[in-house]
Amino acid sequence: MKTIYHHKLKWIVKEEYQSILSTTTLDQLINLEGVKEHKIVRTLSSRTVRYLKPSSAEIPPLYLKEYHLSTPFESIKTLFLSPAEREWYNAQKITQKNASTFSPLALGKLRIFGVLKKNYLISKSIDNAKSLKEYTQDYYLSHPVCDTPEKRKLIVALAKFIKNLHQKGIFHQDFHWGNILIEKAKQGAIYFYLMDLHRVKLKSKLTNREKIKNLASLNTCFYQKARRTERLRFLKAYAEGSEQWEVNYPRFAYLIEEMTDKMLRKLWHKRGKRCVKQNKYFIPFKSSTYKGFINRDFYSPELLDLLYNPDRAFSEPVSTIIKDSHTTSSCFMPLQIAGEKFELYIKRYNYQNIFYALKNLFRTSRGKRVWKVANGFVLRTIPIPLPIAFLEQRKGGVLTKSFFITQKIDQSIPLITLFQKGLSNAPTETAKIKNELLQQVARILRRMHEQGIWHRDLKASNLLVQKKAGQKEKLYLLDLDGTRIKRKIRNKDRTKDLARLNASLLDTKTISMPDRVRFLKYYLNVRKTRDQKVREFWKAMVWHTQKKLKKAGREFV
Repeated sequence: MKTIYHHKLKWIVKEEYQSILSTTTLDQLINLEGVKEHKIVRTLSSRTVRYLKPSSAEIPPLYLKEYHLSTPFESIKTLFLSPAEREWYNAQKITQKNASTFSPLALGKLRIFGVLKKNYLISKSIDNAKSLKEYTQDYYLSHPVCDTPEKRKLIVALAKFIKNLHQKGIFHQDFHWGNILIEKAKQGAIYFYLMDLHRVKLKSKLTNREKIKNLASLNTCFYQKARRTERLRFLKAYAEGSEQWEVNYPRFAYLIEEMTDKMLRKLWHKRGKRCVKQNKYFIPFKSSTYKGFINRDFYSPELLDLLYNPDRAFSEPVSTIIKDSHTTSSCFMPLQIAGEKFELYIKRYNYQNIFYALKNLFRTSRGKRVWKVANGFVLRTIPIPLPIAFLEQRKGGVLTKSFFITQKIDQSIPLITLFQKGLSNAPTETAKIKNELLQQVARILRRMHEQGIWHRDLKASNLLVQKKAGQKEKLYLLDLDGTRIKRKIRNKDRTKDLARLNASLLDTKTISMPDRVRFLKYYLNVRKTRDQKVREFWKAMVWHTQKKLKKAGREFV
């Protein structure tokens, strides 16, 4: 290695690249000079990564990573070793261990009185490679078939790559699918590369807890994408060759799933706060009358014009009024956003009385509460109409009204209406569609409850079925006004939700008693009707249903 000094900027260049990466060349590259092509690959508060294609044919395509120190605490943390230096040294040690990672070419740093001011890392680009996140998302879009030989091969290859890292004592403290690159060779071979090495620890041996933590961290990325059988196939390939892991395979699978669940809940809680902060996903809105937040994907002059006077949605000739009561009003309104036609659902929470004003004096408006809950659903990938914006109006600190705006689900019908009208003219087709819908409703509700969401107003009229030609029916949950997000939902609260849904379908002849039992089996994910869990839930659900119907002078038989 050779150290080069230039205007207080210290460069360390890999020996074989010293002839082509001179001080002048490096200074030009960090200033994006002598580059015929460049683009930002990733931008975070802590770092920016750019792809560079230098004008010189001698220099290969590069990645330029620039680190940002936004707080004094970060400057103190880097007094002895900068993030780029950690990556530089870790990359070399990992390569020596015969594990796949990027090839660092140059390290640049600028310190003034020992305090780090600038920090760069230049590495060689990996041709035809993309992050595992991008690859997975593209693959699922282009391969609708759930299980393919190509997917099975990928799962096994990924498991062996991670197993190799762990066997060589490589522990990544920020292990996710964005920090793994995948390259597919023309012959069909699959290669993986470990990235973002500034949070890597190199040890002589990893403990089982560290291995489980890494696997659980990666599992959080695939939890919604990969099926349970695929996750178990991955773990089986990872455990292969290790007697301890092969013998205790079920135990390790349980520990990984348990830690995954804890990580996801922590992640959801942290990311759930994004929707009321300015960031790359949301943007605040403020006028002389209203304030709130907007989903950046819908931010446009047309939407802003509506938000300055949202009440006009209820007087526009093109709007369709759905409800207009003392407490709430709602309507559908078409709107052109960035040249594209959208149908919006707008709900207004009206001022009621002085007690309403006092009650909401020191708490958030219903519009804001529903906005936060709806974005919690989006984070957990539970299907709801996409939340677009919320607004609230206060005068002298007193809440007068608030709004919640979502995208309308086109070509849809409430589940209760669908069951009342009939699913099909053919009895066989009706039974098939009904069974598929019951399974889909059960899966969504099970996932909703497992992830700590208690709906509290779960009726068939609050389940929307989207029917598009040539596609399967898709379900969406509506009316989140009373929804609560908790760490864990009690069985009592689960059965209350199920009982309310059961009671709402009482007058529907399409749903028979065996259908209700079958639905409960799907919800509990068991096969036998005589299963103890089914019997306990059925008994509790019937009790809550009867209690609810008794108020209306009816019975559940």
